[in-house]
Amino acid sequence: MPKIAASWTGKFRKFLLRLEGRFLRGGSRRLRLATSGRMYIFITIGVGLAALLSANNILYWIESLLLGGLIISGLISEQAVSGIQLQWKREQAFARESLSDRVMVTNKTRIPFFGLEIGEMIEAPYGLEFSPMLFVGSLGPFESKTVIPFAVYPERGLRTWQGIGIQTAFPFGLAQKLRLYDEPGERWIYPERKPEALGSRRREHRLPIEVKVDGSLRTLGPDEDHREVYWPKSLIGDRRFARPRSSDEEIARLMLDLDAPTPLDFERQLSQLTAVAWNHRHESRTHLEVYRGGRKIQTLSGTYRVLKCLAQIEFGKAWPT
Repeated sequence: MPKIAASWTGKFRKFLLRLEGRFLRGGSRRLRLATSGRMYIFITIGVGLAALLSANNILYWIESLLLGGLIISGLISEQAVSGIQLQWKREQAFARESLSDRVMVTNKTRIPFFGLEIGEMIEAPYGLEFSPMLFVGSLGPFESKTVIPFAVYPERGLRTWQGIGIQTAFPFGLAQKLRLYDEPGERWIYPERKPEALGSRRREHRLPIEVKVDGSLRTLGPDEDHREVYWPKSLIGDRRFARPRSSDEEIARLMLDLDAPTPLDFERQLSQLTAVAWNHRHESRTHLEVYRGGRKIQTLSGTYRVLKCLAQIEFGKAWPT
């Protein structure tokens, strides 16, 4: 009998998850009661039944206050999830590293809001799942704040989301209301940049990385692109310096060996290559040579093209096209 009860309980939970997923796909709201919210509803029902049975005016008055609290909570929470405007500036993201994104959160109403969670809606086995990425403690009327996400992506690769969600338990903490904004998107998560993680194993599995640097610099003209400024030298004096435009300019030649002995060594190799490529993120100055079985099978140029391929490649599989 207990096994049958557990089986039916599991089926009922799966049914609720599917129903919740369909609701999120078809609508833009979700309401999840907290423990305090369930207790509040039970007390409201109990007081209502007692008022009907006893015809006590004081109980009717208490019941009206309880019902009014539910209505006020629903109206204010709806304003909180509907009166927020987001401007999300996404930067390059790396696995297991803090994001450098900037999110401007603006309150478009006259009501102050507290305890706002903002995140991505990602695919789950039974529908969409809310993945919180940043938290706004308070936001005054018509106030704007720039917030840095606290989320960290655990794995490299292509990250996709089906929308942006805003969730809050404001004002009374009885339930969490979530609103889904239909803004799907994707971004590449590059490998972790931690070459120091190699430690003593770096000598055992050397990564053939060659960085060719020409020490000469040229003075940057007033009409030239200031993105070419070489700041370590330019910050010392009044003039602006740039690297020479020649075949001898700084080139980062990276070599990736697909025949790594273990997946851990392969990931360490990707981490170091990513760190070097990011430090030389000029499209014409980063070159990656891919080797398998001692033969060069691929050559790539361009920092972001190299980083994208490093994010895709998997241990023991073919090189991505």
